[in-house]
Amino acid sequence: GLSLFPVADPRGTLTSAVPEVRRLVPINKYDNRVAFVVNWGRMDPERVSVTLVTPLCEVITPAVARRDRNLFYDAKLNYAVYIVNHDFLHNAADPANPRFGEWTLIISGNGLGDRGGSEIYDYEVLLDSRIKMDVSTEKAVYFAGDAIQVNAFVHLDGLGIPGAKVTLRVTAPGQSFSKFLAFNRVRIGPCG
Repeated sequence: GLSLFPVADPRGTLTSAVPEVRRLVPINKYDNRVAFVVNWGRMDPERVSVTLVTPLCEVITPAVARRDRNLFYDAKLNYAVYIVNHDFLHNAADPANPRFGEWTLIISGNGLGDRGGSEIYDYEVLLDSRIKMDVSTEKAVYFAGDAIQVNAFVHLDGLGIPGAKVTLRVTAPGQSFSKFLAFNRVRIGPCG
């Protein structure tokens, strides 16, 4: 099964004016497997096409992926998935030329028309990497106005990486693309 960690999950809109987006995805020598997952709103498998370009300028289409045992491709009515395995990333056929570096994810809208047609999409990149980051806070519950201490441990194969830097970006309600929900703490049991 897949035990991958998400590293990117943005969303956007393809339009007749901007029918294609290209996103760069860094892959490094410590990554064992990567999955690219693209979802869109309309239940039409032809509405969006997804292509990958490797750092070696190889173009990966669904047809290419289906012919290579180190690649997996699947698509349904409103999503497409590519999975790239270890041997492809490390280029087992030509180890002197591994496929580490900037990959390009190309998401293209089809049939958007000339009159303002659009398609909302989102994508996620999932990595199985030897580099991991464990994040924790000092308390399990925080209240409005509390200072929150966040701890991060970056490691390679379980060993800390000296000098690793972590950046924390804080998003507040009303200032982000996504909505936040605040819940009151609820006790369950006879004392309510």
